[in-house]
Amino acid sequence: MKTTSSRARTLACALLAGTFYGAVAATSAQAQGAPTFRTLDGNGVDLVKGDFLTSFPEGSIGSGEAELVLLRMVGAIGGNGTRATSQWDHILFSVTSTAAYVDFGSRMDTFPGAESRGAALSGSGDSYAYRSADGTVIDFTDPSPGDDTTYCNGSVQSFCVLLPTTITSPDGKVVTINYAFSHICINQPPPQNPDEEPAPPVCQNTARIASVTNSFGYEIRFAYASAPVTSGTVPASFHQRTGASFYNVNASSSPLASVSYSYPSTGVTDVTDTGGDVWRVTSSTSGH
Repeated sequence: MKTTSSRARTLACALLAGTFYGAVAATSAQAQGAPTFRTLDGNGVDLVKGDFLTSFPEGSIGSGEAELVLLRMVGAIGGNGTRATSQWDHILFSVTSTAAYVDFGSRMDTFPGAESRGAALSGSGDSYAYRSADGTVIDFTDPSPGDDTTYCNGSVQSFCVLLPTTITSPDGKVVTINYAFSHICINQPPPQNPDEEPAPPVCQNTARIASVTNSFGYEIRFAYASAPVTSGTVPASFHQRTGASFYNVNASSSPLASVSYSYPSTGVTDVTDTGGDVWRVTSSTSGH
């Protein structure tokens, strides 16, 4: 069976203990039910909740401080309704009439309240910045094509969300998350009174991560089973990853390594990492 390196486990735990969003599926009730803290033992078991949370590296590019690592998160993730499984996929910001939530899928910080633990939140409208106790800053914005009132826009909204777009480490390294959207708008019926203005279309933007870059020129680009759509319904294949390619954009336009994904049965994913090893991941376990 594969084992997770101590470096990768440390990075994953830092993201989860201190620190994507497939579609707007989170609710304020889900956010309020997420744990504030995680207390993981050496095997990834939460000593308080009793659930399991760990990771393994699918691949990386660069070295030292410049390294860009793709981690597969396994276990108790995705509590906010998000899809996919990297360390970036489950970060989501949401605002209700009473609180703001920075949700990491496995845990969350609530404002007001998180200030007492050294975290901070600033911003308004469609732009917020979250600072964790260790100095990591996550910028949340609306990178969508617009016209979807589920995203925060500064108006009076009972619930809205924003996506993470940059993560700045205390050492100054910046990771940028880039998105692709299925953008579907449905026209409303014309008004019965011809003197009335027609209602605007109702639009929905469904997001997935297209690529992740860092400030050293390294990039991970994701491939999916289907392209974005502009009509009908968004297929499940829109979120199904088929691969990830690793680039040094300062040196070459060709990928230097790749990861592939296959789905042999329901709930099972086979990950072929950059070293050619195959990991089998189910909803609760990972193996070779």
